[in-house]
Amino acid sequence: MDDVHLLDLGDYVTRAKSSGNNMNDNAILSIYRNRKVSEYAKELLSAQSSLSKSNFIVTANKFLSISMEESLESNDILLNILALVDS
Repeated sequence: MDDVHLLDLGDYVTRAKSSGNNMNDNAILSIYRNRKVSEYAKELLSAQSSLSKSNFIVTANKFLSISMEESLESNDILLNILALVDS
Protein backbone atom coordinates (compact mmCIF):
# COMPACT_ATOMS: atom_id res chain seq x y z
CA MET A 1 0.00 0.00 0.00
CA ASP A 2 2.70 2.46 -0.99
CA ASP A 3 0.34 4.78 -2.83
CA VAL A 4 -2.19 5.06 -0.01
CA HIS A 5 -2.08 8.86 -0.15
CA LEU A 6 -3.57 8.69 -3.65
CA LEU A 7 -6.52 6.54 -2.61
CA ASP A 8 -9.90 7.74 -1.49
CA LEU A 9 -11.65 5.99 1.40
CA GLY A 10 -13.60 3.55 -0.80
CA ASP A 11 -10.52 2.44 -2.68
CA TYR A 12 -8.61 2.09 0.58
CA VAL A 13 -11.29 -0.14 2.14
CA THR A 14 -11.51 -2.28 -1.01
CA ARG A 15 -7.75 -2.66 -1.20
CA ALA A 16 -7.41 -3.46 2.51
CA LYS A 17 -10.08 -6.16 2.35
CA SER A 18 -8.79 -7.69 -0.87
CA SER A 19 -5.29 -7.98 0.57
CA GLY A 20 -6.51 -10.63 2.99
CA ASN A 21 -6.74 -8.42 6.06
CA ASN A 22 -9.42 -9.72 8.37
CA MET A 23 -10.33 -6.31 9.82
CA ASN A 24 -13.71 -4.74 10.27
CA ASP A 25 -14.68 -1.48 8.58
CA ASN A 26 -14.14 0.60 11.73
CA ALA A 27 -10.54 -0.59 12.06
CA ILE A 28 -9.86 0.11 8.40
CA LEU A 29 -11.45 3.56 8.72
CA SER A 30 -9.33 4.31 11.78
CA ILE A 31 -6.12 3.32 9.96
CA TYR A 32 -7.16 5.40 6.94
CA ARG A 33 -7.83 8.47 9.12
CA ASN A 34 -4.52 8.07 10.94
CA ARG A 35 -2.64 7.86 7.65
CA LYS A 36 -4.43 10.96 6.35
CA VAL A 37 -3.65 12.90 9.55
CA SER A 38 -0.03 11.83 9.30
CA GLU A 39 0.11 12.89 5.66
CA TYR A 40 -1.35 16.33 6.45
CA ALA A 41 1.03 16.76 9.41
CA LYS A 42 4.03 16.01 7.17
CA GLU A 43 2.82 18.55 4.60
CA LEU A 44 2.32 21.17 7.32
CA LEU A 45 5.74 20.53 8.82
CA SER A 46 7.34 20.82 5.39
CA ALA A 47 5.57 24.12 4.73
CA GLN A 48 6.58 25.48 8.14
CA SER A 49 10.18 24.46 7.56
CA SER A 50 10.27 26.28 4.23
CA LEU A 51 8.68 29.34 5.82
CA SER A 52 11.22 29.31 8.64
CA LYS A 53 14.11 29.24 6.19
CA SER A 54 12.73 32.15 4.18
CA ASN A 55 11.94 34.11 7.37
CA PHE A 56 15.53 33.66 8.52
CA ILE A 57 16.85 35.15 5.29
CA VAL A 58 14.43 38.09 5.50
CA THR A 59 15.33 38.72 9.14
CA ALA A 60 19.06 38.38 8.48
CA ASN A 61 18.81 40.96 5.69
CA LYS A 62 16.83 43.25 7.99
CA PHE A 63 19.50 42.82 10.68
CA LEU A 64 22.19 43.91 8.24
CA SER A 65 20.25 47.05 7.31
CA ILE A 66 19.32 48.40 10.78
CA SER A 67 21.30 49.58 13.77
CA MET A 68 22.41 47.34 16.62
CA GLU A 69 20.12 49.25 19.02
CA GLU A 70 17.10 48.65 16.80
CA SER A 71 17.94 44.95 16.64
CA LEU A 72 18.26 44.70 20.42
CA GLU A 73 15.01 46.62 21.03
CA SER A 74 13.05 44.67 18.43
CA ASN A 75 10.25 42.25 19.36
CA ASP A 76 11.72 39.79 16.83
CA ILE A 77 13.66 37.21 18.84
CA LEU A 78 15.87 36.35 15.87
CA LEU A 79 16.95 39.99 15.54
CA ASN A 80 17.77 39.99 19.26
CA ILE A 81 19.85 36.82 18.93
CA LEU A 82 21.73 38.10 15.88
CA ALA A 83 22.49 41.35 17.71
CA LEU A 84 23.77 39.52 20.78
CA VAL A 85 25.93 37.18 18.74
CA ASP A 86 27.31 40.06 16.68
CA SER A 87 28.25 42.21 19.68
